[in-house]
Amino acid sequence: MAGGAAIAALRQHDRLYRSVLERGVAVSEMPAGFRSPRRWCFLARGRVIAGLADAVVVVEAGVRSGTMLTAELALQMGREVGVVPGRVADESASGSNELLRDAAQVVLGVREALGLVGRTG
Repeated sequence: MAGGAAIAALRQHDRLYRSVLERGVAVSEMPAGFRSPRRWCFLARGRVIAGLADAVVVVEAGVRSGTMLTAELALQMGREVGVVPGRVADESASGSNELLRDAAQVVLGVREALGLVGRTG
């Protein structure tokens, strides 16, 4: 999480946050009571995601986005990175399409996403 792991960052996410905690755990580099994430906190969150993941799948990302930073960190860490191709003329897919051209694997469905981490089915 970009903020502290003890609370949902936004009130409208309380239900989702509780659901995550029922099935797993919330993780953050920030102190437990940290409430107002700053821009740099999202970079820290991307580092945690890349570090914990076996693979990162990018569905859509602009060139200058936190998602692109997370994917780049994952590549630097030797993680698999997959991309769901986006429309060529769509600015919101320009970063993810660049990743696809330069370093990532095509992901067209769940099977391919699971294949990035050696799982099938």
